[in-house]
Amino acid sequence: MRFFIIIICVLILNSCSTIKHVPESKNLLVRNNINLVENKRINKYEVNKIIKQKPNKRIFAGLLKFHLGIYNLSDSTKKNFLNNYFRKIGEKPVIYNENLTEKSQVQIERYFKNKGYLNCYVKTLTIFKNQKATIEYEINLGDQYTIGNIKYPKYISSNLQNKSEIRKGGPLNLEIINKEAERISRTLQNSGYFYFNSNSLSYKADTANSDSVLLIFDIDSLNKKLNTKYFVDNINIYIDQDSLQKIETKESINFFNLNNKIKKKTITRTLRFSPGELYSLKKVQQTRNNLLNLKIFNSVNISFKENENKKIDCNIFLKQQKKLYYRIEAEGTNSSGNYGTSLNFMFGNKNTLKGAENFNFKFKGALETRKNLSTSESFFNIWEIGGEASLKVPRILFPIKLNNVKSPNTNFIFSFMKQQRPDFTRSIFKTTLFGYNFKSKKNLSYKLNLAEFSYVKMFNESTDFKEEYLSNQLLQNQYSDHLITGSSYTIIFNNQNLSKIKNYSFLKGKVELSGMTTN
Repeated sequence: MRFFIIIICVLILNSCSTIKHVPESKNLLVRNNINLVENKRINKYEVNKIIKQKPNKRIFAGLLKFHLGIYNLSDSTKKNFLNNYFRKIGEKPVIYNENLTEKSQVQIERYFKNKGYLNCYVKTLTIFKNQKATIEYEINLGDQYTIGNIKYPKYISSNLQNKSEIRKGGPLNLEIINKEAERISRTLQNSGYFYFNSNSLSYKADTANSDSVLLIFDIDSLNKKLNTKYFVDNINIYIDQDSLQKIETKESINFFNLNNKIKKKTITRTLRFSPGELYSLKKVQQTRNNLLNLKIFNSVNISFKENENKKIDCNIFLKQQKKLYYRIEAEGTNSSGNYGTSLNFMFGNKNTLKGAENFNFKFKGALETRKNLSTSESFFNIWEIGGEASLKVPRILFPIKLNNVKSPNTNFIFSFMKQQRPDFTRSIFKTTLFGYNFKSKKNLSYKLNLAEFSYVKMFNESTDFKEEYLSNQLLQNQYSDHLITGSSYTIIFNNQNLSKIKNYSFLKGKVELSGMTTN
């Protein structure tokens, strides 16, 4: 039956003229053909993505321009609901544009030249028939240039060269060469070259003699600052200040406007570089991330300035957040016809012990009514009340010791909940002692709960509840007094990039041990 419905839809939509809404002096773009002159292989899918103008979408293996057909069901002379709806869900006809075709031609040539086909050229031919246009893109690649030899600046070590993705005999691929230039720049910026940036390194390829070129990476040798390593001299930390203050001091790490609201060591722990060390952009970025991860600063600004000693001073400007916060939430619920309401209150202090320790307290109260109330029961015959207190410390505390980890936290959590139902009353106490959260690499995070306790106490079980539920062994274990202790370890891999819309992977593995108490 579905097959016949699809066939009918195809016939109806195909019966509509595809050029119904195409002006008389214009043409409907129906196809882009990509043709290669030589007997070589290319990725036509990638080339098609470069083309600026594409025909209307097709479905059913390219048999039907469904979206255009829906649009063509509308009448341009009428503006009623049905016509407007067809235009909204349909797709306008793609009108052939000569300028976009020329731009596509240039982009295709540039794409293949970046792949090493420096003599590539593209011809276009547009065929018009019955107010429809078909564009033929004829690609002549020519020979692909390869890298015969690579010349690096003098102070680029052989170890750094060996890690390159560029190889002798490989294609002259500008995308890979740009990545290599960025890699070299990044390495030099992490090795003391403070004034070096991505524009400081240039490269050129000698293509005059043959298809095998000499690739030369070059740095301006006359720029002394560009070719000089710099050491960090003083580190000046300004809290809630906008301008520099000239203060005489002999210390190498200086605090300005430091009040009794935060400890010195809380900030110094986040520093990944010290006075006397070579400048490293990577360590500066790590320091910025560490300061932001404390969750007590609105903004973190790190800058450097060369001093009279031919070294660089680091200035760190910090803007503190308000340390106290709270939130109140109220909601109504409907669970299978059982109406209820709840109130949630949260209070927190982001700097409880002056070391960026985040204390958080949550309170929850909820009421619910069960259907088919007896005359002796109140309207809200189900209620629960409880709270949770947690303390997050932004470092790894004893007894665990971990080095070279990112975003470390130690958590302590205590929660209590009491539930009152017509058939029973239950108290639940849970706690986590020494729960560690940290990261090791960009996409890997870890969670280790060293000690977890869960205690459940049952009260006032009704006779019906005991007969109906506690006869089942699984439910009996759940609705009985018990104490569970345990530990757990979780690893999470997540390569999601929030700044880009693309597919990503999320993997989570957990190992848990429990029931280690007697009985």
